[in-house]
Amino acid sequence: MHKIIERILLLMLAVNLDVSAQTFNGQPYDLKIFNKEKENVLNMILNSTQFDSIYNSKRVVFIENELLTKTSLLKLKKGKCKVKIKRKNEIKPNEEYVALGDFTCDPSKMTHVRVQISNSIKHVMLNISTDKLDNGWKISNHIIMQD
Repeated sequence: MHKIIERILLLMLAVNLDVSAQTFNGQPYDLKIFNKEKENVLNMILNSTQFDSIYNSKRVVFIENELLTKTSLLKLKKGKCKVKIKRKNEIKPNEEYVALGDFTCDPSKMTHVRVQISNSIKHVMLNISTDKLDNGWKISNHIIMQD
């Protein structure tokens, strides 16, 4: 479990540095558009068979981190159920949750996104690549890794 948390923290740092570098390098992007696309990508993944293979419940619980916070304005749903985002101190012992460990893209283009989500109980990590097509986001590739 500690290895997963360490990997997630390192990946979050890399993503934050990547987004910061793009922002300060004069590559402007609209944060509202970026957040809407982020919401679209995550909702598509949450409702995919690939996500179902690592998380079986309709009620999804994410642990809060730098990429996904309780105060986030993202409207995430699995089916008709709203996704809950909990802080670490709100997670009960042995409660299953997922962590968003990576969300990598070029925010100025937003045509390809790589997402990494890990499950706390099953100790599996889902890596998904998505591409934006005319009719929305589609999964182009995925891999599930066991820790």
